Amino acid sequence: MGVLSMLLTVPPPDGGAAYTDVPCDAGTQSLFFTTGPAVKVGGDAPLFDVKGIDGKPIRLADFRGRHVLVSFWMRGCDWMMPAIRDVDERFSKNGKLAVIQFNMDPAPRRIDDYLKRHKTPGVHALIGAFYESQVQVDYFQEGCLQQVFLIGPDGKLLAKDLTAENLATKVAEAIGTR
Repeated sequence: MGVLSMLLTVPPPDGGAAYTDVPCDAGTQSLFFTTGPAVKVGGDAPLFDVKGIDGKPIRLADFRGRHVLVSFWMRGCDWMMPAIRDVDERFSKNGKLAVIQFNMDPAPRRIDDYLKRHKTPGVHALIGAFYESQVQVDYFQEGCLQQVFLIGPDGKLLAKDLTAENLATKVAEAIGTR
C-alpha cells in the first residue's frame, strides 16, 4: 500500500480566476510504502515509543498490566472524543484503564488549547500527518483517520475499529465491569 500525505499551497491562477485547467507543478514528492501485516485482534499490539506533548516519553510497554485505549485522531475527525471521555471517566479512576491519544494534524497549532477546551483525556503525542510516524504504519493498514484500539494488560490487541456506539461496552467487557 502506498500513501502520499502532504500539504500544498497552490497560488491562484493568473488573472485571479477561481479555476483553471492549466496544470500546476507540485515538484518532486516521495511515496512511503508499507507491506506490514494489519494488526489483528488477539495478536501482540505493536510497541511504540514516542515523545508526548509534555516532552515525556510515551511507551506502550510502560502501560503493561493495564488496559490501554489508543486513539488516533485529528481535528475534524474527532467524533470519538465524547465516547472516549465517558470511558475514561468510568474506568480510568481505578487504574485499570489508560488512554493514549495520537494527534495526526499535519500542522498542529495551539493543540494544548484544543485539548483543554475539549477536555481530552489521557496522554497525548503529536505524530504528524497520516503515515509520517512508525506508530501509524504499525497500526493503520486500512480504515478511516479516526481509529480506536483496545489493548489488554498482557499487550494483546483486544479490539480495533471501535466506534462511539460500542466503545463503552467493549471496555466494560474487557475490564470485567458493567
